[in-house]
Amino acid sequence: MNRRKVRECIELFTPLCFSWLYIPHLLCYSLMDRRKLNADLDRLVEKTSIRMPRVVLLLNKLHHDAYFRTIFYHRIGLTMKLLIGWYRKGSPTFIIPSSLKIGGGLYAPHCYATVLNAASIGENFTVLQCTTLGRKNGKRPVIGNNVSIGANVNVIGGVTIGDYTTVGAGSVVTKDTPPIRSLQVCLRRL
Repeated sequence: MNRRKVRECIELFTPLCFSWLYIPHLLCYSLMDRRKLNADLDRLVEKTSIRMPRVVLLLNKLHHDAYFRTIFYHRIGLTMKLLIGWYRKGSPTFIIPSSLKIGGGLYAPHCYATVLNAASIGENFTVLQCTTLGRKNGKRPVIGNNVSIGANVNVIGGVTIGDYTTVGAGSVVTKDTPPIRSLQVCLRRL
């Protein structure tokens, strides 16, 4: 067996050994409306080609990925997050306000220094590191469905980003974008 296969087996086996730590998480998962979280897991499978049962994948991501734990705690709500999130924390650098409405299929592979302070985010949203969706003059951005935002992007104010839009790395978006657009120029102001 090569080293990669051994590492994958260990990464799969470790969360199963420590699954007793995640009994509260699994109870929340079994009692909550799972559609959005299942869409997040399905999108993760689609993007990374990880093939395993959904509950095992959930345990794996809860054990190994602080960014995914942040998404999980957002999905289960603030009260449950305060009850079960204290001993297995999410990422302190990935900030999602509890008031934010996010559609299913959120894919956030590496969200270091990312703030999602939008009014709403549609389904199948992809976000990378050092991205800020921020408020200006009391207005927050609205993100459509199937939007992908690259690294180090700033979306400020009451901006609407249309469906099927890709915002390239380093962009600063200050004006609305229509659907089916690709903003790929670094430091471009819209």
